[in-house]
Amino acid sequence: MITLEKKYELVTEGLFAIPRNSFQNIFNYVAEIYKYVNSGQRISPHRLKPKILPISLAGTNFEFLEKFHPQVKVFFYRSANTEGAKFWTYDKEIGEVSDKWGNIYINLNGDLQDILTTVLEHEILHYIQHLIRSHRDQSDDYIGGLPSKKVIPNNLTTHGYVKGKEKKRVKHSRRPIEYYTNLNSAVREVQKFYNTSKSVHRFEDSPKERKRFFVGLLEKLKNGKLSGRFADTFADVKKENPELYKAYLRLTYNAFVNGKNDINHEEIDNAVESSDKSR
Repeated sequence: MITLEKKYELVTEGLFAIPRNSFQNIFNYVAEIYKYVNSGQRISPHRLKPKILPISLAGTNFEFLEKFHPQVKVFFYRSANTEGAKFWTYDKEIGEVSDKWGNIYINLNGDLQDILTTVLEHEILHYIQHLIRSHRDQSDDYIGGLPSKKVIPNNLTTHGYVKGKEKKRVKHSRRPIEYYTNLNSAVREVQKFYNTSKSVHRFEDSPKERKRFFVGLLEKLKNGKLSGRFADTFADVKKENPELYKAYLRLTYNAFVNGKNDINHEEIDNAVESSDKSR
């Protein structure tokens, strides 16, 4: 029987090692397009054409993927749903699956703050998972950036379909392919909550303050007074896999309290404000 400690060790093989500055050019481009679209100018179809942008993994734990010349093609679309962005191997421009880049589709009706804080990074990490699969020359159901198979329900495929009932798919947070990307989004959301609280209550950042804040968040989570990705992810995991939930708590605590917060909230706030002023 695999112990909780061993599960924790397996889960820590995740995707936290990729710094956000590896994708900064993509964040900047999306913010620029949002500002342009909201400016009231006549929108040029040429300006919104899909654009290929490079990703630099040099100096990261995933530098071995540089041999693929990682890059994503960014598409923009409008949809009434709340989805901010999605990763898809299918390239709508060429009408087929692309093996030269990842395709990120950005919903111009999505919330820019949310997209720049969690959603865009989440989708880029899905692309990194596919690059790892290519590196290992594995089948389609194999995706990199997953915990050991020992912590994944054996009745589910990587993408969350129930084996033997291929048309039945479990909810987003229960899909193995989402384990690490959801965890990364949860950490980013906690960092955003903390930054907002720090700005309002004007306290100095320190590990002690982060610990106090995190304990407070858990209390709100316990009492059902918290909403968002952090709350949804942790509530679902706790219900379906209590041991993995404990591991998630330890990972998030360590990433938030002791890890490096490399997300520039002021820069995101400025981008959102600049886009809003263009309306």
